[in-house]
Amino acid sequence: MSEPPISEVGRSPDPGDQRLAESVALYESDLKAKLVAINGQPIWGREATELVEQLDMLIEQLASNLAIDKSSKFIDGVKLGVKIVDEHAGAVEGAFHRLSESFDAKHLVSFERELANVKVLAANDSRLQPWVDIQEKIPEYFSAAKQAERAKAENSPRDEIRSLERVVSLGFGTPDTVRRIKTLRLQVATEDYEQYISLAHDYLDNHNYMKALESVELALLIFPSKAQAQDLRAVVTNELVRAEAEQWVVLAQEQAANDQWQEALGSYKKAKDLFETNQFASAGYEQAATILDYKKRLQDFYDRPLRLSDDKVMSYAKGLLEDAAQFSPFSPSLRLLIDQIDHLLREGIVPRSLWVDSDGNARIRVKGVGFIEPTDGKAIHLKPGKYDFYAECIGHKTNIYVVDVPLNGVVSPVRIVCGESI
Repeated sequence: MSEPPISEVGRSPDPGDQRLAESVALYESDLKAKLVAINGQPIWGREATELVEQLDMLIEQLASNLAIDKSSKFIDGVKLGVKIVDEHAGAVEGAFHRLSESFDAKHLVSFERELANVKVLAANDSRLQPWVDIQEKIPEYFSAAKQAERAKAENSPRDEIRSLERVVSLGFGTPDTVRRIKTLRLQVATEDYEQYISLAHDYLDNHNYMKALESVELALLIFPSKAQAQDLRAVVTNELVRAEAEQWVVLAQEQAANDQWQEALGSYKKAKDLFETNQFASAGYEQAATILDYKKRLQDFYDRPLRLSDDKVMSYAKGLLEDAAQFSPFSPSLRLLIDQIDHLLREGIVPRSLWVDSDGNARIRVKGVGFIEPTDGKAIHLKPGKYDFYAECIGHKTNIYVVDVPLNGVVSPVRIVCGESI
């Protein structure tokens, strides 16, 4: 059978009994556990332990009617216990509050002191463990956070980004931190972009087109869709091509000055292909092509002077010389050809003596000229030019010789003999 309530032991219920019952219920259901939890605390621990022992003893006495007169002492003890618990709780809350404040202030010495205090006051408090978990990271976090604040004050966005990224990597980043990093990255990107665009303009003004193009490309790596950078790249590229075409023109002019018109033609063509509107390239190309064409046609007359024996061909050659003469100041080699062909036209083509050595058997046919009957050797006279000699022998293959009678210089003898037996 259960024990009767303390309020019913030995006397009728009254208000005092009610207060005692409430005190006992409070002590047993909640207060005792809280007092026991305080055990070991430097300020309230001993007092709380002694109070628990005293109240436990009073409950036993009250339950056995041995200390009815001590009910008020029990009630006062409970009141004291509530006071102790409240003071301890207030101290714990204050410690946690100061810990949070030192964390927000990023004051390492204060934080470590307050954390040590909380460990003493609230070793079993569930709020303590999260602080313990981050304790080792706190020095690095405080350092990174302060560096970020300093960088912000000094308007150094790159340093601030690096510090804030350290904060995030340590696990202390907040949505505001992430937004700040994004804002700073955009700021840095914009500053870099504008700097590259400015550099590109400077390089462009100084005709350093390669550097200008490099700067524009770096700007486009930051903001690929920026119309400003795309338009500037088009301008720089156009200037770069124009400058390259001008370099080819300069080279072509040097080659032309050295009478290297074939090379000049190629250089002018490269300039034209790069920049069609370059007037120097177009004019130079036309001049080079014209000079080379005159040289080719005049050289053909020099190589085959017999053509000049025809009146129509001679008339054409005279007209050609007149047309080519206007370009002779630009090409010494063209001037020489003009002089040589002019000499042929003025002096006529004088036959030259050619010694033909043979085997006495071959009947020699000179194409377009006539025959030489079999002989061991004979001098014939031919106008300068190229001739086909045929050694025709019965029972032998016909040998064909190409003989060049030069316009000037030594005329070397030739040997014309029969071919192999058939």
